[in-house]
Amino acid sequence: MMSTEYLLMVRRRGKNFFIKSILTVSIILFISGCADKSGLSPKIRLPQNYSNISAKSVFSSNNYKWWREFGSRTIDRLVKTALKNNSDIKAAAEKILEMRAEFSGSHSVLFPSVYTNFNAARQRQNSVNGITGRANSYYFNSFHLSLSASYEIDLWKRLSSSDKAARAAMLETAENKITVIHAVISNSVMLYFEISGIDRRINLLKKERKLLRRIISIEKQRYENGTASLLDLKKSEYEFANKEMEFLTLKQQLHDKKYKLMILLGKYPNNTKPYKLFDFRNKNLPVLSDLPSSLLLKRPDIRAKILQINRMNFMLKAAHAARFPQINLTGSYGSESDALKDIFRPENILWQIASGISAPLFDAGKLKSSENAALHKYNEAVIDYAKTLMEAFYEVQNALQNNELLSKKRNYAEILLKNAGVRKNIILSRYKAGLSNLVTLYNAQMSYYQTSDLLNQTDLAFYLNRISLHKAIGGSWIKTEKKGEHRYE
Repeated sequence: MMSTEYLLMVRRRGKNFFIKSILTVSIILFISGCADKSGLSPKIRLPQNYSNISAKSVFSSNNYKWWREFGSRTIDRLVKTALKNNSDIKAAAEKILEMRAEFSGSHSVLFPSVYTNFNAARQRQNSVNGITGRANSYYFNSFHLSLSASYEIDLWKRLSSSDKAARAAMLETAENKITVIHAVISNSVMLYFEISGIDRRINLLKKERKLLRRIISIEKQRYENGTASLLDLKKSEYEFANKEMEFLTLKQQLHDKKYKLMILLGKYPNNTKPYKLFDFRNKNLPVLSDLPSSLLLKRPDIRAKILQINRMNFMLKAAHAARFPQINLTGSYGSESDALKDIFRPENILWQIASGISAPLFDAGKLKSSENAALHKYNEAVIDYAKTLMEAFYEVQNALQNNELLSKKRNYAEILLKNAGVRKNIILSRYKAGLSNLVTLYNAQMSYYQTSDLLNQTDLAFYLNRISLHKAIGGSWIKTEKKGEHRYE
């Protein structure tokens, strides 16, 4: 019979051999997995400034709420209602909560998992006595209580990379929500301006239609008296029919814009005017100089694209690390007894500690293909980022150039309106002096209305382009008091 000391020595040597084996394998695997594939940060060069833009063509805002530069309380109420009721904004907020919950779930894999288990069983067994031939029944109770834990050693950063990818996805969703908010605000203000512009055009058309009816009445009398030709009468009737068609088209557009605005505000469409209409005239908008193109990098959709690149980068790292062995540690501690009252007795305690290594030997190229797919997704994200950045640069460049051109068109339209007013007054004076007829006066009045409509459309285009510029920048840009320091809101 072997002595107790000999058994303890054999057990101790086996334990030391086990620990040394685990350490040796871990070191070898660590060295073999040091080659880390990670995506490179995109380096895309932007032009420093926008070309062919004069200093006075760029705007500024002293408040990050850019729509307040229009000085309209109605717009403030519109924006507040949209931010409160818009369905897209609510859905984007729920998406953030969803991604936050998913991130919390993925983050938990970095920590050990601990579970508790309790089992209670009662078993019946029958046996036959070999001598008497009688059947006997025996009952057994079994109670088991245990606490188990498992943990994966993240040597190759597979779990941490997946966790960082989930965090980047959550932040990307937050940036997408800001993008949705900017889109809802800018679209709401645009629709409000379009409604105001169409309403002004309809009011002018009402005056023109009324004037054309008078002209047609005069032309009929002149034709019946033989002092005018049928051609003059038909020409006036044609102009009136054309104005009727234009009037009905504008009414249709007005209803369409109102309904779209109501949907953005989270309300059902109705035929009432939602708010007081905007007056485009006598609005002095602030101006600024020196708008750097690097400001685009702070646009929420651009930031979302950068976070998408980071997410794809971490997913690539996780796919690369999945090709290396996984090391798991498991342990359990509990007790087992045939009587519930004895389950905590020392002689019934059981425990176990184990470690395991699983490594892919052959998977027909599955893991390698997954890594290649992650690499291509990363490259796609970089290309998409470059495309989005280029489109954003174009949007701002185009809006700035249009801002300068529309400012000049507004000046010329004001000159035209002023000249049309002078011409109308001159013909009115000649009519009162008996030197001009009523038709000529009405035509001068019609020309004045048409010029007013031209100025109205130019004003509308100027303000819509202004909103497009804010939308292209993704908000507003504030120049702080410190020299050379800028802040984005």
